[in-house]
This record gives sequence, C-alpha cells and structure tokens, in this order.
Amino acid sequence: MTAEIAEGWSTEAFATDEVENMCIKMKADIEKKTGVHFDVFIPKTFRSEPKCGGHYLVKVKVGIDEYVHMVVCVVNEDIDKCLTVKGVQYPKSKSHPLEPFGKLPTACGK
Repeated sequence: MTAEIAEGWSTEAFATDEVENMCIKMKADIEKKTGVHFDVFIPKTFRSEPKCGGHYLVKVKVGIDEYVHMVVCVVNEDIDKCLTVKGVQYPKSKSHPLEPFGKLPTACGK
C-alpha cells in the first residue's frame, strides 16, 4: 500500500462520466493556468480523495503523447456547481504516474 492510498487516495481508475463532465467544466481554467489552448481534452484516468467534499486527481490527454495532471476540489460535495482547480502539472506523458502533488487545503473553499 502506498502512502497516498494510506492517506485516503483511491487507486487509479478509468475516468467515469462524472469525472469527464467535471473536466469539461474545468477546461478553460486549465488552459488559463497552462497558457495553452487544447484542441484535444480527454480525461483518461483519475484518483479521488474524500477530504472536504472530494479531491480528484485526473490525467487528461491533450495531445499525441501529451497529458495534463490536474487536481480539482469539489466544495460541499456539489460536483455540478463548486469546482476549483487546486493544481496543474503540464506537460506530462502517458508514462508519468498519476501521483498526488502540492499541498491540499483542509477547507476547499479557501
């Protein structure tokens, strides 16, 4: 068992419809943070952590072998309304492992 799983992160899984919809809503924020417009934006895999509504760590395909890793916070468990990008790593490749990064806040709305 890795430290991340012990701290509450799930194992990596294929992106669900819920994760895909969340990523589509976050695309403009990710483009702003990276300074890049992505013609391709396909969520591939994700991990989740239930802290304060939920954090999602998602690997998104944005090119032939180009990926973005993003951390999204869902405030108050309302995935349709309260999404905040908490971190972005770009560029990444398909072979880069999807590992938690940065320090997640204890209160997602702050």
